[in-house]
Amino acid sequence: MNNKIIISALCFFLTFAAFIQADEASHKKAANDLLVAMDIQKMLEKSNERMVTLQLARNKKIIGYENVLNDFYNKYSNWDIVKDDVIKMYTEKFTEAELNELTKFYKSPVGQKALAEIPTLMLETIAAGQKNIQKNLPELQKQIQKLQEEKKKE
Repeated sequence: MNNKIIISALCFFLTFAAFIQADEASHKKAANDLLVAMDIQKMLEKSNERMVTLQLARNKKIIGYENVLNDFYNKYSNWDIVKDDVIKMYTEKFTEAELNELTKFYKSPVGQKALAEIPTLMLETIAAGQKNIQKNLPELQKQIQKLQEEKKKE
């Protein structure tokens, strides 16, 4: 009798574990399908290119070392290296059903347009914010100066 209970319990847990693994695999596949629809590999490559350009613009001493920077970013920030981490991020934030819906959206013409336009819109949004910050920088400088003067009095 005890053997039957133990065998039944063992079968239940093995079946449950197999179900969880299958569910996890399909969840990861859904995340991968979304990332393929978003062409995330190409986005990462473009992001790396922008990072190199930004580094060169910020630090004139490294001009002429573009190849070294490109090689570095391509070595440590390429799709094959970050893929599993990115899939994990997406599976933690979205259910499998949500990932499937997002994939449908990004495969649609509107989704493809969003993928094409959102990076530019984000850059324009950041630029607008920076322009407003720059315009109002004297206010920040006055606040810092006031705090520095108060600290000197202490």
